[in-house]
Amino acid sequence: MSDGPRVLVVHYDAAQAESIAAALTEAGAEVACAINGDQALAEAQDGNFQLAFVSTLLPGTHGFEVCRQISATPPAGESEAPPAAVILLTDVEDPYVRARARHAGAKQVVIEPLSPEALQSLLAVRWQDVDPLELPGATPSGPSGDLLQQLMADSEKTDESDGFLGQLADPLTGLANESYTMMKIDEEAKRASRYKQDLSLVVAQIDNHAELVERMGQGGADEAALDIAGVFLCESRDIDIAGRAGTSRFLLLLPNTPSEGAQVVADRFRESLAHRQLKGDDGVVEIEVSLGVATIAGGTGTATRDLILEQAENDRRMGRARR
Repeated sequence: MSDGPRVLVVHYDAAQAESIAAALTEAGAEVACAINGDQALAEAQDGNFQLAFVSTLLPGTHGFEVCRQISATPPAGESEAPPAAVILLTDVEDPYVRARARHAGAKQVVIEPLSPEALQSLLAVRWQDVDPLELPGATPSGPSGDLLQQLMADSEKTDESDGFLGQLADPLTGLANESYTMMKIDEEAKRASRYKQDLSLVVAQIDNHAELVERMGQGGADEAALDIAGVFLCESRDIDIAGRAGTSRFLLLLPNTPSEGAQVVADRFRESLAHRQLKGDDGVVEIEVSLGVATIAGGTGTATRDLILEQAENDRRMGRARR
């Protein structure tokens, strides 16, 4: 058994997982592998890992949620030990992916495909005194050192207002902010029209936001927003865009998704959001959320941002009126 750090590799592609594991083993780590989210969480619960490489594209519990749970949970039986550091693996270079990774607690985002040589290069890099999520590319520059050991140290900055990501992510929830969300809706609407693809949108509104502020204070309202944001992140796919539009409104853009698929997502949201409560000195207040869904079917006309937003908002209002 190796004396090196214990590392968990989680990847939907078994061959890629084995390739990463082989390179890590050669570097002196003790490695375990998983090929889906549920298996990864089970391994993490029992494995006392210091580092995890996690693909965002996992069946079952997706990679962002796996990252969130692993990076927030100390090793079993070692409450004083730090949680495992997580490096997220993705096949797209998108600022929103990095924003979601930040929200999930990732130490770094690495773009795939990741060859054994690139992995060896990554393992030879020492963290600088910068936020790892701001570092570009698969192999951030820096002096030679032991990344496996450095990742165990809690030395990163946590100011989420710094850098380009701060301009794209909502500072409270980590979701895409309104400007970026609207830009992506416009972009995907144009793509859907051009390629005759389905485009769907789910909108959620905290209907009793004013009551939450009055009875629970702004902190209570912020807690409700974080609760909704967590559901959006947990229930969305890697290609979806989850954003916050205003104080109490949330949007989930579902590219290339027909109405049936969008309704399935909305139903999961309704189930997850049902009977959410906040407890305070003034008693218990239920978080009242209304949902709306809209789909523009590919080939049925020109998709526009204003059109899909209007349809989703109308559906939300109709659903609220029926309650």
